[in-house]
Amino acid sequence: MNDQKKILEMLGAGKITVEEAEKLIGALGGKSSNEGNVKKVPEFMYVKVSPKGEKGDRVSVKIPFKLLRAGMKLAAFMPSSVQDKVQGHLEEKGVNIDLSKMSKENMDELLHTLSEFSVDVDGEDESVKIYCE
Repeated sequence: MNDQKKILEMLGAGKITVEEAEKLIGALGGKSSNEGNVKKVPEFMYVKVSPKGEKGDRVSVKIPFKLLRAGMKLAAFMPSSVQDKVQGHLEEKGVNIDLSKMSKENMDELLHTLSEFSVDVDGEDESVKIYCE
């Protein structure tokens, strides 16, 4: 008998509540009824450029967010003078993120927000699509 079936039998026998059953099934990797409401954290950012005519190259870039997380960890090892320079350059470009205050929770929130991120640019010669999933 598989684990999910045991959990459902325990639920049917009244030994556990619905909430407990959902948590147990979720811990097993199964889908609970609340799982559909939870946003999936994207793993990659995609940048795709497609030419409109016969000329031009098709470009597809897949950027893993693990790379971003690793970069944030490496930033902790940078001397403060280097961190200040990086922060200054980010602010010059209009990116107002204080890297020194970025925590795991902030990073998770950023990644959840990016799950809804999408940019479509339809130019004269090509179209560009940037999205996360």
